[in-house]
Amino acid sequence: MELLNNPKPQPEPEVRIDPNHRISKRWRKVSDLSHPNKLKAQNTTIEIQYYNTLKKIKRDYLQPGTLFFERDYRDDPTDPFLLHSFICNQLSFVLTCDFHCVMQIEYDFAGFTTIEDALWRVGYAKELGLLIYKPRLPSLSAFFKEVQVYQAPQFIHTL
Repeated sequence: MELLNNPKPQPEPEVRIDPNHRISKRWRKVSDLSHPNKLKAQNTTIEIQYYNTLKKIKRDYLQPGTLFFERDYRDDPTDPFLLHSFICNQLSFVLTCDFHCVMQIEYDFAGFTTIEDALWRVGYAKELGLLIYKPRLPSLSAFFKEVQVYQAPQFIHTL
């Protein structure tokens, strides 16, 4: 009876972590599926809307001479969740793919009075709750200054 009430403690199993293991790009998990499915169609729609909206924002909302950071992370192994990032002192517009392989659009803006006119183009993402307002701290302009310092100059452009 004593043995049942006080069982002998089992040794902890040894956990080995491979330091070279990285999480693969999340968007590829869905893109590599051989059969069409709802998630693949949803992600494709969100991606198309993201790039169309970004094109409209650059053309209609930003002034010529605006300094911005833009980088395509699709095949960049440094971050498994990022697909594309566009940041300037007035706008942060980022396409991500979360751990569950669902694409999301994160945005922050400052100085736009009619940004909603541009964001209607990503209505599908907004309807699904995948258009996420993510404020950059301490402010968008301070965040953009840090981006300029941290990122390689080849990704900093002028409109």
